[in-house]
Amino acid sequence: MIATVEFITIVILICLNIYQIRHNIDLRKSICVVTKYIVQEHDTFEPLLYRTDNQQVQRMITTINTLLLQKYRLSQKLRNLQEQYRTNIADISHDLKTPITILSGYIDFMALQYQQFGNNSPEVNLVIQKAQQKAQDVQHAILQQLDFARICSGDMRFPLKYTNLTELCREIALSYYDCLSENGFRVDLNLDGPSIYADTSPDAIRCIMNNLIDNAIKYGSAGKFLGIAITQNDQNVIIQIMDHGNGIPITEQEKIFGRNYQICDSNYSSKGRSGLGLSIVQNVATRCQLTIQLESHRGNTCFFIIVRKS
Repeated sequence: MIATVEFITIVILICLNIYQIRHNIDLRKSICVVTKYIVQEHDTFEPLLYRTDNQQVQRMITTINTLLLQKYRLSQKLRNLQEQYRTNIADISHDLKTPITILSGYIDFMALQYQQFGNNSPEVNLVIQKAQQKAQDVQHAILQQLDFARICSGDMRFPLKYTNLTELCREIALSYYDCLSENGFRVDLNLDGPSIYADTSPDAIRCIMNNLIDNAIKYGSAGKFLGIAITQNDQNVIIQIMDHGNGIPITEQEKIFGRNYQICDSNYSSKGRSGLGLSIVQNVATRCQLTIQLESHRGNTCFFIIVRKS
């Protein structure tokens, strides 16, 4: 009789142990499935579907699906607001572009007429120069806002092409010849040697270089120098844009690519630009798998555009 009771007790313990093992296996499997699902990115709402007899796991999955649905709805709302914001910025910028261009033309015409009639008042000339500069700044800011909105919305395309980067750099530098001459810049072009090619987007390179050169002329004007060089190694092509301006403080170097960020320095804040140029550079580089690096100290700033050959 005692042996029978002991046998039954052992059998019960074995069954309980087997049940507990199976329960633990099912629980671990459920946790793995839930964890794997949560860490995945989902563009649409896809509920977690997992069959289990564990009531607690079922309640957990129901709660997770509820939270995922709320997250999806919030993300959709945020996406719609962002799209609406970009559209509004693009519409406003587009509406302002034509009148500002006309206004700039009127100011130039007024300056020309004033000089043709033999007037030479220093005060009036100064006011006309300031009006011309402000009109150019506003026009530049509007064009940057348009570019930024188009880049963020995906409307601006950057198709890949087997590109002669040496010739492209030379072409871009030449387009700034008049501006650099008028501002008294010394230009150093290190574009000699065999042409360097890579599969990349010439439109992206042009957009990035234009913004970097604009910055060098605007903020590096103290040094009156612009350098453009191109080199290559086994993996990359490196395009360098250099100026001899005041330099970018180390504390600011990680922040300058942020949208509308302006350096907290009187040498920069007085320039009156929108702070979008480097943000455009970073966005275009990210979309086209380019890398932007910066080295800067007082008297020398160099941006590196790194194009992977592969």
